[in-house]
Amino acid sequence: MILAIGRKSKRNKKGFTLIELVLVMSIMMVLALLAMPGFNKIYIDSKLKSSTQTVTWVLRYAYQAAISEGVRYRAHFDLSAGTYWLEKQENGAGLSNFNKINTALLKEKNLPEGITFKKAEPPAITMSPTGLGESACIYLTNSNGRVYTIVFSGLTGQVTVLDHEKQ
Repeated sequence: MILAIGRKSKRNKKGFTLIELVLVMSIMMVLALLAMPGFNKIYIDSKLKSSTQTVTWVLRYAYQAAISEGVRYRAHFDLSAGTYWLEKQENGAGLSNFNKINTALLKEKNLPEGITFKKAEPPAITMSPTGLGESACIYLTNSNGRVYTIVFSGLTGQVTVLDHEKQ
């Protein structure tokens, strides 16, 4: 039997030490904390963009439905409550007889938390069966100060969205 004196035994290194794992986890946590404000800004901006797309879709729908159904539609914007909805004129009714539409897709909608109407000029937009409507501007803003302006052309029914970083 031969004894090896002075030789170090070979250690099997197939993993990480606890210190190495704790160090890597600490670095990852610091990086995540530094990136968090950027993710929050992106999230708030994406909510604003989504809300703007929904309002734009509602305006386009109302314009097309007014023409195809041969009745007036009206989009309402309640600035203080942050809600908007569509109304449809009853067939054969006078110019002021509108009923709120309450279907699954077209019911009254609320803006998400942190998104507000800055302004709506006018607060109610009427679209007629002839393809003419009232021109309007709706301003949506978020807590980051970003503003989207939705411009509705009453002559053509075109809806344009303008993006403003800060107003």
